[in-house]
Amino acid sequence: MLSIICQTSSQIKDYIQRMNKKYNLRIEAGISPVNINSSSLVIRIHRVDIDTSLETLFLQDEMLDSASYKIISDIIKNEKNVILAGKGGSGKTTLLREIINKLPDEKAITISEETAELYIKNKNVIEREILENREDNKKINLEKLLRHSLVMSNDVLV
Repeated sequence: MLSIICQTSSQIKDYIQRMNKKYNLRIEAGISPVNINSSSLVIRIHRVDIDTSLETLFLQDEMLDSASYKIISDIIKNEKNVILAGKGGSGKTTLLREIINKLPDEKAITISEETAELYIKNKNVIEREILENREDNKKINLEKLLRHSLVMSNDVLV
């Protein structure tokens, strides 16, 4: 199946990524030689229509225990740096979205993503995304986005 997906792409590639912003959908497929032992297919659908909050993730969804909730609340309050790590589907994007939503509205936030998935609303936010499907000298990767972000007047970089 993955071979069919890759062959139907505009070019035959070892790795493809397609997204549909209307449905917040991202599909990634990998074959040899990028994937060494086996092929892979990942489908991600981000539910941005869910009305959630950091408190909901803690109290109702039990995504956070009380110690984690306190640590994250302290990080936000004291404006500390944080790295979120976890396996695919573990809730990193959902948690990051809610952390950003807790930041004061006057904070200038620049978000640079490979594929836009945070969808922050009603904030002083610039959301930026890489552009791969361009001529080689006009491609915009995460490194370029970050370099450009560093010269902007940001309070928060994501």
